[in-house]
Amino acid sequence: MQTKKSHWLRYCWNIGFTAFIGGWAIFLAWIISRYFFAADFIVLEFIGFFWLLGFFVIGTFALFLLGAYVFINRRQLHREVLFTALMLLINLPSCFFILEWHYELNKMIFLKVLNQSGKGQLKLKLIGPNYSNTLGELDPEENKVFCYAPPFKIADARFYPDSLQCIIKHGEKSDTIDFPWYSLGTCKTLVIGPSFFLKK
Repeated sequence: MQTKKSHWLRYCWNIGFTAFIGGWAIFLAWIISRYFFAADFIVLEFIGFFWLLGFFVIGTFALFLLGAYVFINRRQLHREVLFTALMLLINLPSCFFILEWHYELNKMIFLKVLNQSGKGQLKLKLIGPNYSNTLGELDPEENKVFCYAPPFKIADARFYPDSLQCIIKHGEKSDTIDFPWYSLGTCKTLVIGPSFFLKK
């Protein structure tokens, strides 16, 4: 016997699939822009927010539509119903995972560092009170993206950024300079100029 309202099932599947693929595409584009280019595309966060909000409403409607389909065809259910339900419901843990990952990344700072000092093989290391983080090496005119989670101190029940210094090693020599403070979750470009002057 042919099932009734079979197009409802297709609608539900398409909604779940579109929500899942689209949500991950937006989030991965946001991650790639940070890790590879230290670029903060805020527009992607707005798109992701409205995508989440919109598909929460549409997905809720799809679940009711799927429930109606199951009720109408309760005597002739098939595996596609289960697959469609899973396609819709998988968006819930996926959404929580994305939000948690987004929260963790917003506690980090992404820096694109450009070496214009005229010296090669610069080794960069951040140090502070009870903090040490080796960023990596830079060749002349090379730029790299580094990410780090800055240390914080607690005073008056509030969080305050701890001061950091940057150790720049070049050959057998090393220089220690004050490192600029950045807000959490930001993406910035930092230029190491002659005499290791940092230009934000």
